[in-house]
Amino acid sequence: MKILFCNIAWMKYYQGADEDDQPKNGGKYIEENSNGEEVFNFLSVNGKCYGFVMTYGNLNLEKHYSEISLHEAQSDGFTIVWCAKNDTGGTKIIGWYRNATVFREEQFIQSFTDESFNLYFNFVADAQNCYLLPEDKRSFKIERASVAGKGNGFGQSNVWYAESAYAQNELIPEVIQYIDNYEGEIILPTFDDELLNAVITNEQEKNDYQLLMDKGIELLNDELFVEALPYFNTARILQENPEVLYYIGYIHFVCRCYNEAIILFEKCLEQDYETMSTIDKLISCYDLTANREKTLEYCKKILNLLENPRNVEEMNDKIFYSQVMCDIYSNQSEFEKALKIANQILSYTDDEEILDIMKDFIEYLKEAQNN
Repeated sequence: MKILFCNIAWMKYYQGADEDDQPKNGGKYIEENSNGEEVFNFLSVNGKCYGFVMTYGNLNLEKHYSEISLHEAQSDGFTIVWCAKNDTGGTKIIGWYRNATVFREEQFIQSFTDESFNLYFNFVADAQNCYLLPEDKRSFKIERASVAGKGNGFGQSNVWYAESAYAQNELIPEVIQYIDNYEGEIILPTFDDELLNAVITNEQEKNDYQLLMDKGIELLNDELFVEALPYFNTARILQENPEVLYYIGYIHFVCRCYNEAIILFEKCLEQDYETMSTIDKLISCYDLTANREKTLEYCKKILNLLENPRNVEEMNDKIFYSQVMCDIYSNQSEFEKALKIANQILSYTDDEEILDIMKDFIEYLKEAQNN
């Protein structure tokens, strides 16, 4: 078994930093920014978890695993043991990934529609193979080498290959046994089929389409997305129409189940339902699944609808989707296409900030095109 220990900041859920879940004990960067890429390590994104650890360089996989060659950019079949330090009890195992892919170099997947959805990661695993322990169940202690001695725990690096005789013969077998036999509470980051397909069983509610829709919308407005889903699912059984499909698709989108959301939004679009909003969501879904061809396709569709903006809001939308296309073409080194769109944006607006940004970007594109 290929196993790797990673030291990250301590959090409750690793679903993003907020007022109730701030990363701590994670080093200088976390201390200064109250944030970091590791805060999303147990967030399911389209059925995957993307794990990050601060490495300060590439992982020298071939040095530590004989079956991995220098030329391999990634390797599958790893168990990633996530560890973090709490305020009192030292460094503990907080969770693990099974059957993870490890990348030699830090990976980056860019979002062109919302930079807060950018992904930085060293590891990826199916979300169903990612297990997070509740705070009160994190009891397995991993020592620090500074206290326990060289080879007996984490050194200064956040990545520990655990190659010492003690680690190989004593610690790792104990960790594997602990993981394999753990029967306590687990926080799974993914939405399984049972949850996504849940329905209402109450006899008084399950046969009343309008009641189901009203209750679902009420919960949706309160941002209780998972609670709203069974109402819309049940309404769909009674009467499948683009309205209920849109609401279900929106909840899948918010829950980052993008593949499922795409199917539903495409059905809405086939019936011309909420065309602008539906295309907008499809642009985001395809962007967040890194399908650049489809992102561009739907940007073109929405720009056709915005050919003659009726107000400031529509003009801002036209500029935004044009910028998305421009950025994608630039990223793909299609500089001529990017330049054409960038020059068009200049004609859309008199906003000085946007004009300055686009003029600088045009200069960059021209330079890149000539190199």
